[in-house]
Amino acid sequence: MAAMIRRLPLALVATLLLASRTAHATHVDGIVAVVNDEVITQSQLEEMKMPLGDKGFITYGETDDPAVKKRLLERLIDKKLQLQRAHELGIVVPETDVDGAIDDVRQRNQMSEAELTSSLKEQGLTMADYRQQIREQMTIARLVHREVRSRIVVNDEEAMAYYKGHPDLFSAPERRTLCRIFFRYDPLWEEARKHKTRDRIAAAIDQIKRGVPFEEVAKAFSEGPTAGQGGLLGSFKKGEMQPELDRFAFGLQEREVSELIRTKDGYSLLYVKEIASSAARPFVDVQDDIVLQLQSNRMSEQYDQWMKDLHDQAYVEVKLHQATGGPPRSP
Repeated sequence: MAAMIRRLPLALVATLLLASRTAHATHVDGIVAVVNDEVITQSQLEEMKMPLGDKGFITYGETDDPAVKKRLLERLIDKKLQLQRAHELGIVVPETDVDGAIDDVRQRNQMSEAELTSSLKEQGLTMADYRQQIREQMTIARLVHREVRSRIVVNDEEAMAYYKGHPDLFSAPERRTLCRIFFRYDPLWEEARKHKTRDRIAAAIDQIKRGVPFEEVAKAFSEGPTAGQGGLLGSFKKGEMQPELDRFAFGLQEREVSELIRTKDGYSLLYVKEIASSAARPFVDVQDDIVLQLQSNRMSEQYDQWMKDLHDQAYVEVKLHQATGGPPRSP
């Protein structure tokens, strides 16, 4: 008795340059499955590809793993059902859109048209085969958008509830505007030069203690690239600076000067010019991002249900044992 096969979700858009060679099979051979009024042949199944983790792609004909073989057939059946549904709805991808997708592939991979054609030939594909695969991928993507994604509605109340329930995701971190006085120092210098640097450090610290503005002291003493701007480094959040500077910078109060800090290339004094406290980003600024996140969270569940409905409404008969001369192998 023919076996009915369970559905697995299909990856919507595969890596374009590694698409399956299903369209390339032309000879008449055994039927492995019937999907409504269409058939899937043994040669189509043999050349069906699927991703295999970080090991690239694998075809039905390259594996002896029953579970992998089963998933490949399931994917092929899913694809057939999706393309049939797209045909029912009149979804057509214009040739200009296919051209645009192929141009995008070439640009992203920095390939000329001749190089792309050569790459396809190495995989046993013609440009016509490739165009058909791209057309099918785009058709399925548009079908899923129409039938699934566009129907996932997130209202304002749901978005606000997510916003309030995840405050850490929508808070701008504390930032500190810092100035720095930098002194170059190398332990290998001759003693006279090291002594001169120590005197400069002492003089700078003395001026700061006497109330001279830090920026003025930086202009007079700093050997850093921003000395002319009063040693201004910019605004930083925790973790963005060198670890030895970061630790001191975020342990100071506003308008406080650090102790002398040793770094690999010299010594530094830091000054916290301003602290911008952590604050929640306004809901209106993040609402669109929240909606997209919630839609994405629901997409997998909605997609699985949609595929189940397609299967429930379809006639799917697996004849794999008839095509291979034996009963189906159990996973």
